[in-house]
Amino acid sequence: MEGKLLYAIIANEGETLWDHPFPCTGIDDAPLEIVPYRDLAAVVSAIDLKRFGREGEERLQADMVRYQQVNLALLQHHTVVPMRFGFTARNREHVEEVSEKTYLQLRTLLNRLTGKVELIVQAFWDLPKVLQEIAAQDESILQAKVGATLCGCPPLSGHAGPPLQPGHPEPFDTPPVRPELVEGRTINEQRSVEVGRRLFTAAEARKKGLTAVIHASLSLWAMDSSEGPLNTLNHSLPLEGGGRGRGCVEHIFNRSYLVEKEYEPLFDAAIDQLGTRYQSDITFNYIGPLPAYSFTNLEFNQGNFEVIDRARQTLALPEYASLEDIKAAYRRLALTCHPDRHPEDPQSGERFRAITHAYEVLETYCHSLQNFLGVTPPYSFAREQVERTFMVRESR
Repeated sequence: MEGKLLYAIIANEGETLWDHPFPCTGIDDAPLEIVPYRDLAAVVSAIDLKRFGREGEERLQADMVRYQQVNLALLQHHTVVPMRFGFTARNREHVEEVSEKTYLQLRTLLNRLTGKVELIVQAFWDLPKVLQEIAAQDESILQAKVGATLCGCPPLSGHAGPPLQPGHPEPFDTPPVRPELVEGRTINEQRSVEVGRRLFTAAEARKKGLTAVIHASLSLWAMDSSEGPLNTLNHSLPLEGGGRGRGCVEHIFNRSYLVEKEYEPLFDAAIDQLGTRYQSDITFNYIGPLPAYSFTNLEFNQGNFEVIDRARQTLALPEYASLEDIKAAYRRLALTCHPDRHPEDPQSGERFRAITHAYEVLETYCHSLQNFLGVTPPYSFAREQVERTFMVRESR
């Protein structure tokens, strides 16, 4: 069954829209098409809805790469509002319906992103090297290390007291001298743990200071920023300088910046300055310019009756309810089912999350009815009403 895959929303500039023909094709090499609505234009291509997303991880990755290539190509000549990867419609008419029902949000977002790009900055450091530097520079840690070294354990054999006289039998019944134990650890072990704790506390403080400087330097030239996830430690990268052994590279900074194109050279210069300033401590990874994926904060979904009905039943609501009714039901159940009230019940947390999720779903549904269809409360949860509602949710 053929449908349409949406890549992005761009401005509908009339005849000039075709001044820059598309330099690439879409997924499955399908030609790119324009579906205009007022002053917006959706960029789409034909897609086999039965095939798309059902042919394994390798094919999915290839489709995602082509999706990104299309949006990068569009970015050369247009402001791009990238759609979520995998957003499909039944046909051109369905694409027009999506544009109509979400016009205000899309137009507002396009205005906000006009003339701007996303730039991603990541930073890494060699954690063992950092810990060694801190240990060499911090006097209190040096003293603690010396204390741990001097507090070595005495041998577990031998005896205490004066030397044995010649011919005197060795007192095998003398108990061996053992290290003093405190809370199950030897004093030496305790001091080693304390040294480690001080090292990692100092490293966290240094990391916090460095990342604050990086963000302050870059945010001067950005309209907005969005923090991304940090990857776990990478134990497979070689040590700096080609030394023996393997390094332990830690991801310490990952942030996307929304930057005016005219300020991009200044942002580049700030990155260069940071790279020079911290070249012995930090490795930077600089990605972009990209479409503003991290700042396209709208999620679109056709109304799903099963999801809405399950949420309604979770909050014990009738088939018609106002937003105030939904809020009151949520507050009543949240107060009754909060995990703090049932510490002995391991399922209480799951029930509380289900209640919260139900409230979020129904709140989005009611706002969509009001904003796009002009429906006034109380709102209907009947199948017919739900399935003709297009739900828009801000994800940030």
